[in-house]
Amino acid sequence: MNANTFKQMILDLLDEKMTANEFKTCYLENFKKWNGVDVDEKSFELLNGVFESADCYYPDYEEPFEISEQQLRLEVRDAFIKLNNIHKA
Repeated sequence: MNANTFKQMILDLLDEKMTANEFKTCYLENFKKWNGVDVDEKSFELLNGVFESADCYYPDYEEPFEISEQQLRLEVRDAFIKLNNIHKA
């Protein structure tokens, strides 16, 4: 498993090949197993931020720390753009 695995999961969510619930489950499970050694610090911070967003996603959000699917997709999209910009430089 490497950073590209997570980028592909993000793409699958953004392209609607994966539901938000599937994304949350898959991303959280895989991120917890990943050691992060194959990525620079900034990329790791962004991928970790996606982990935090996925962890806060709840379909019927009610608590202040929970986010909606729309917010999850927005945060994940922003992280994906930033990841791509890092690797263009």
